[in-house]
Amino acid sequence: MIGGLLIVAFVLGGVAWYRYKLSERHIKAQLAHFQAVGATLSTDQCIGQVLQWHAEGCDAMLSLCDSSLPMALVQCLGGADRQADCATAVNEDPKGHWTFKMCEARGISKKHGSARAHIKACGNAYGALQNYCLNDQRGVSL
Repeated sequence: MIGGLLIVAFVLGGVAWYRYKLSERHIKAQLAHFQAVGATLSTDQCIGQVLQWHAEGCDAMLSLCDSSLPMALVQCLGGADRQADCATAVNEDPKGHWTFKMCEARGISKKHGSARAHIKACGNAYGALQNYCLNDQRGVSL
């Protein structure tokens, strides 16, 4: 009985490790992609591309997709100077009202029928933009 449980645990652990490694490879490739295209995209386009990737193209484990969204945005934003956009983002309300308004302007909100996961991802993206700007365009504090 215990031997059978150990075998099942070993197999499940192996499957989880394999899935994690595939996810890690996918996210690393996407981070490199966002770094490469960041110089040609505006701040708004970076946010749009990252949100689209998160919603439609993230083939990694869901928790890793969620946690890598701010990193993907930072890679995209790092391709160009975002000083003008940072002036607006930093001066806005840090309590989430600004992020909510920005997401609503994108059509991502409860009243637009968006899924909770998409609303959360959008809020995280705009929160990451604020953190990026507050850290002098050097990165995100996780």
